[in-house]
Amino acid sequence: MAENDAHPRKIHIETHFGKARRLRSRKDRPCDACRQRKSACIITVRPPCRYCESKHQDCTFKSSPTQRVRRTAPYASSKAPSRRTPSEKALPGMLGIDLHNDPSTPAYCPEQDLVSSSPLLDLPTLYLPQTRLPFNEPDSCSDHQSPIAYHQGKGSPSIHGHSPTNTLKPPGDTLEETKGLTAHFLGLSSDQDADLLSSFRSNILNETSYVDVNIRQVFAGDSAHNLPPIHFNIVHDLFPERDNRIRQRASERIEEYVQPHADALVRLYFRFVHPSLPVLSKARFLQSYCENRLGIPASLRGVIYGLACSFWDRDETLSPLPALHRSELFENAHAALLSELDSPKLATLQSCLLIIHDNPPMTHTTESPRNWTLACQATSCAQSLGLHMDPSLWNIPMWEKCLRKKLWWATFVTDKWSTMSHGNPSHIPQSSFNTMDVTLDDILCDEDVTCSPYAHVLLESDHSPNLARARSFYETVRLAKQLSTLLHYSFTIRSNPLLPTAGTEPGVIDHSVFLLKSELDTWYSTLPRCLKLDLMTGAGDICSNGPLHLAFFAVKALVLRVIMSPATTLAKSNSCSNLNRYFQSSLEEFKPFVTLVTSIKPADLNAFWGRNARTHLVHCGNFLIYLFLCASTVEQVQESYSLLEAYHHALRFLATTMDNRGMRMLRPALLRIESFFQEALEIMRKGTSGD
Repeated sequence: MAENDAHPRKIHIETHFGKARRLRSRKDRPCDACRQRKSACIITVRPPCRYCESKHQDCTFKSSPTQRVRRTAPYASSKAPSRRTPSEKALPGMLGIDLHNDPSTPAYCPEQDLVSSSPLLDLPTLYLPQTRLPFNEPDSCSDHQSPIAYHQGKGSPSIHGHSPTNTLKPPGDTLEETKGLTAHFLGLSSDQDADLLSSFRSNILNETSYVDVNIRQVFAGDSAHNLPPIHFNIVHDLFPERDNRIRQRASERIEEYVQPHADALVRLYFRFVHPSLPVLSKARFLQSYCENRLGIPASLRGVIYGLACSFWDRDETLSPLPALHRSELFENAHAALLSELDSPKLATLQSCLLIIHDNPPMTHTTESPRNWTLACQATSCAQSLGLHMDPSLWNIPMWEKCLRKKLWWATFVTDKWSTMSHGNPSHIPQSSFNTMDVTLDDILCDEDVTCSPYAHVLLESDHSPNLARARSFYETVRLAKQLSTLLHYSFTIRSNPLLPTAGTEPGVIDHSVFLLKSELDTWYSTLPRCLKLDLMTGAGDICSNGPLHLAFFAVKALVLRVIMSPATTLAKSNSCSNLNRYFQSSLEEFKPFVTLVTSIKPADLNAFWGRNARTHLVHCGNFLIYLFLCASTVEQVQESYSLLEAYHHALRFLATTMDNRGMRMLRPALLRIESFFQEALEIMRKGTSGD
């Protein structure tokens, strides 16, 4: 009593619990919902408690404590503990304060599921990887009734769903579903020691002595395989009023601008953009959109509407109307995203990955450094969410594991393409992640909405998964991994053992470069039939495979540059140099690129090529110029010049038939090749005559 008097409560809780409490009863009674769930009932000032407030339900105090019944199992020891030990409270995947379970369902007891099934198991099952247990997570990833992952924090409506096949909710709760909370990944070098956290339940109190941060464990670790425990800080989304106003204002402007065309824009997005860049969970997004679209972060809605505006003329209901300006939508999406980064969720990362693909200004002939910054923003957001750690054994739902893996590899691809485009060091070194390779099952998870009540938003042809486009994304990830290896070994700032050190000598290139080149060629030659250039895999009569082939030749150009390096004057005059030794073979191997460009039809440019395609085209065009400038014989000059002419002719033909969308992709490469034909040859002639 003296201790309580010395530290009185700073805030008095207003309650209407009745008269004086009974002997040995709680000082502050829990509400009915928290009593049924057997969790802490946190009342900041007055009812409702935090749980009832998050569920938008009445916070009542009608029930009385249930009588405890002590049961002794036949396999239990005679000295059974009467109270749970601290380690038993720290079940992997469980919050100190459970904010996920529905009060309408019976309280879940992990020990009951883990122990009652076998009399041989004892309480050490606490440290078993619970994701391997068949709770309610089908391997097919076809469960569309899981909780929705789109919430933007305090004040946003929450959408919850429960699987009808199981009324007992397992401990594998999503890190994304709870309104007003954000899961921040606790890395190995954070202020908390992962092994120490695993030994007890903990939370962080603020200055008012109330829970401010919970720590959730999603994986107990595996010392045998050197896998550390994984924890997340579960933080309340409390922001300055200024940030709340920015998000609210951006959301209102976006919705006012697109009305009444929002449904048509979402339909266009899933028809043209999503198949090529499947970073959304189709089923969950559609459910969130149909039930309450304002629950989706403003940045994500804005960028989806904005990307869809590029295909305005492809919708029969929109084409007769004046097109919306996507710049208005992207401007508000950027403003909202900046404030949403304080509490990043998977939807925030989806916005980061999509916002990069805004159309560049027509005047830009080089890639803006802003895109490099946006790519770095996506990488940092993904790491804050813990996507660089493999979630296979985590205690989260299967759909979230698939989505996390898919988003990580989409971030990986974005980083590698940006690294190649800007020539900067990658922000994802190969030693910085252990996420397992993405599979087709991961990509196709939640893509089938045939039986969904929300599928009416899309065209019927888009209800089923697009297997060809899923395979395209899968192969894009494989290509980016090969690019990552090339960048790591051949384009580092410090001395590189794979490159020759003297321009006047032949130089010795590590055999790994040739092995990588062989693997790259094998990958390209074994692409499945659905990814060939002559097959229509996009919407309508559009071939959507062009970006993948263009990316391959951009990577191939880098490999050939490494093999031929250094491209110096001394190397050009030395017949035994790498430049001369591998020139002819490189010229032959790059001829298919010119064939690719000449085979592209104007209609193909109506597909979604993404922001990186124009940089890939510039890389490939520059390599053709590189070959011409490095030619040392008359025959080599003539052959390389003929390739340049064919490439130039193909670009000019496409430019005469393109609208502004297509010209934004072609213009940088076209201007460079035009400059070469108009100025470079004249300068070279003057330089030769002057010497």
